[in-house]
Amino acid sequence: MRYLLSRQATVELEDAAEEAGCPRSELMQRAGAAVAKHAQRLAKSGRIVVICGSGNNGGDGWVAAKVLHKHHLQVEVVASCGSDDLHGIAQEAAQAAIDAGVTYTCRPTDDELASRLKGAGLVVDAMLGTGFHGELREPYRTWCPIVSQCEAPVLSVDVPSGLYCDTGDSAWGAVRATATMACIAVKPGMVGGAGGELCGKVFADDLGCYELLGEDVFTLRSSGTELEPEDFKALVPLPSLDDNKYSRGKLLVVAGSSAYTGAPMMSSMAGARVGAGYVLLATPEPILPVMQQRLMSIPVRALPARGGVLDAHAAEKIVELAGKSNAVVIGPGMGRTRGVIACVQALLKNCQAPLLIDADGLYALSGLADEAIARAEKRWPLVITPHYGELSRLALGAGIADCDELHRHASDGNLPPLKYAKLAVQVARAYGACVVAKGGAPLVTNGATTVFSDDGSAALATAGTGDVLAGIIGGLLAQKLDPVEASALGLHYGGLAGEIAAQERSAAGVIAEDVIDKLGAAILRTLDA
Repeated sequence: MRYLLSRQATVELEDAAEEAGCPRSELMQRAGAAVAKHAQRLAKSGRIVVICGSGNNGGDGWVAAKVLHKHHLQVEVVASCGSDDLHGIAQEAAQAAIDAGVTYTCRPTDDELASRLKGAGLVVDAMLGTGFHGELREPYRTWCPIVSQCEAPVLSVDVPSGLYCDTGDSAWGAVRATATMACIAVKPGMVGGAGGELCGKVFADDLGCYELLGEDVFTLRSSGTELEPEDFKALVPLPSLDDNKYSRGKLLVVAGSSAYTGAPMMSSMAGARVGAGYVLLATPEPILPVMQQRLMSIPVRALPARGGVLDAHAAEKIVELAGKSNAVVIGPGMGRTRGVIACVQALLKNCQAPLLIDADGLYALSGLADEAIARAEKRWPLVITPHYGELSRLALGAGIADCDELHRHASDGNLPPLKYAKLAVQVARAYGACVVAKGGAPLVTNGATTVFSDDGSAALATAGTGDVLAGIIGGLLAQKLDPVEASALGLHYGGLAGEIAAQERSAAGVIAEDVIDKLGAAILRTLDA
């Protein structure tokens, strides 16, 4: 598990480390050594070119160059300024590298820089760090695109130059890295979405601060956590030899309408694919024949309907079925009628099993905040899976004070990670729920614990994948994972299955059914971590 720290929180932690006896100059030495370690792993062959800026990020680069030189690797520094123009510990680091014999060039022309990068085994981007904001200025405005377009892999120090570390936004021309070595902690803007794409594979090194300061210092300042491969592996529920279909977990899916027959099938199949032993689909009576024809291994029950949509009279039967289930999913493809609202309300009031509400069910929930809180007071688990717009609607429904501003940002699906997390936390508390906030930078929060995810995938930007995710999480809830664990592992499975499918069909060619087909492969890959 990795803690995510904002830039301000990271600065506070550096202050705490200094007070505890580890000055910033020592942190720079440790950062440079960590960069050098990853540079040696990533370098294909030949020269390593370290491009250093004028601040402490550049100082980290100078230290890395010195370490690499000490290990007899071919390394050279390209600097935006000479050591005399640097200040403080960055100047000390540059002078120490020069004194050690590191080859360097100051302020080359654009053509000279491109020439030096040609044939390099690795480029280390140590130009601009977490303090960057605004637009790129020269020489970085020209240098950053040259770095991004070079043939060598690129390792960025702390963040890719030009990335706003807290928001995931970036300036025009920001570096697109192969990998990023985050110092002390990963920053929120580096996880998922456009920021995550710029970072590539993210490594992190706490530079000894975790051992020096203790876990509480990280916990108190963190914006949330990010699970690592071994964490996901530990969560995977596996059947034992003495299991049967009921002991593996019974999932009830309440979904569908005459207008949307695909959603209930996809949610049900996804729940089965992640290991729920018995999945039962309850759906409007008019579409029962379609469901029975398409779902060979999943039993289907008919529910009272009017106009192809669930009628309020279906609520009693749904509650009865829920009482025999280990988890319930409601919402996919149901429509937005009074009958649907009545069914959601009945489950909120009467279903003791973990309840996941998705899609059209969330529309109903936005007017049922009081019922959701009453459910939470009974400690009956509730999981909700909104996308940007649905999360904003839920916030409005609960009367969250500052949601108007957040609603404007959310309407275009471009809410910065920290603001998105803030809104999700508020909604989680307002409804007493575990929120799975979907989007380019997805996250899970129950209002107290927030887990950021880098498992978003362009392949998932297609109709039906939300229905698949609801089924995945529902299937994991039925296997008795707690809401945060089930939701985080569900996001991981969905993102990984999308990536695997995209390797065969391209991100543009993946459809929701492909994600279901690759869930088994995603589980195997998770177990191989």
